[in-house]
Amino acid sequence: MKAGNLINVTIVEDLENNKFKVIEKDSGLFGTLSVKGRLKMQKDGSIKAWVIDFYQQENKFYSGNAYFGKYSISEGISKKYIRIISNLYNDLDEIEAEDLSILKGMANRCLKFDQWDWLTTYQYLGYPNKPYLREFVKETIIQRDKLRVSDKSLLNDFASKYSFMLNSILFHLNQKSSIEYVNYSKPTDDFDQTLWDKLTPDSKENITLVTKFLNSESVFFLMHFFVILEQEFLHNFIEPFIESLSNEIKESSCEGEKFLRTHKILSGKEHFSLGSIIFMGKLVTDRKALDSSIVINEFNKFLGIRVSEFRKLCFEINDYRVNNLSLTKIRNGIAHGDSTVIHSIDSKCYNHIYSLFFKKPTELIIKILNNSKK
Repeated sequence: MKAGNLINVTIVEDLENNKFKVIEKDSGLFGTLSVKGRLKMQKDGSIKAWVIDFYQQENKFYSGNAYFGKYSISEGISKKYIRIISNLYNDLDEIEAEDLSILKGMANRCLKFDQWDWLTTYQYLGYPNKPYLREFVKETIIQRDKLRVSDKSLLNDFASKYSFMLNSILFHLNQKSSIEYVNYSKPTDDFDQTLWDKLTPDSKENITLVTKFLNSESVFFLMHFFVILEQEFLHNFIEPFIESLSNEIKESSCEGEKFLRTHKILSGKEHFSLGSIIFMGKLVTDRKALDSSIVINEFNKFLGIRVSEFRKLCFEINDYRVNNLSLTKIRNGIAHGDSTVIHSIDSKCYNHIYSLFFKKPTELIIKILNNSKK
């Protein structure tokens, strides 16, 4: 689960302050639903909601039923962000203490979920890691206090450290008018209509964006590629498998400690990420893993004749290198704002990753769709 994902939940218990304990229909995970306005139920008693946050250690989610958080960033706020971030990189003399407070508020809304545009802001920032956002907030306070005594000595370092995130939202805000009315139902040149229709709505949007702005060479934009890869792998293999499991199998134990994470992911009890793919590829035909976990064994049966293609695909995703970095290393480096990774990305990376995902002979996304179990 990630912020913005649509889910169906059923109420388990009434909590206080318009909050409910709920269970997610497909994964069986428990979470909290925050209700604003009228609560609309579907015929089967479930409620359409969307993920506000996912707590990986607890394996629980926090969700909402209203559009709160998904609204566009207002024109007034957009102009402030554009002015401040542009000055941060082009004219430090124009930066004032209050500007850092505005940037602090920009990040805080993504941590507190308390503004109408918080999810839009989070997406525009390039899906940064939450600890990275918290660190950003702390450092904006430090820089603001320094500016109040006319000390700008560390402002360049601050701008450089958070350039990935700040350039991300600056790019989105400057390009907003050119992407607002894109028709996402029309496939890009690398897809025929049949394959395009198999994609999730989020992936259609992200693919359209990376195709349109491929040559912009903005580091943050690479995150959209990894969101597509994770979303489609999850949607075409893991989610349909979890839906096929009985509650008894989902609750079964795993005897081998080294197989436990894969067991939990395939049971819908732990978060899936790009780094998990290689372990799935290895364990799906590993005799000890199959004997230790009925869930992994059932996944092997679920894949059927596609098990060898699935395994091959997992190894391909793991083995590819871009500037001597694995896809997982690049994805995590961008999400955490790792400067060593970000500085290793040059102009060739964008087209390289695009080709890996959409062009022959690798075409990773096409392979996922062609071997889909959805």
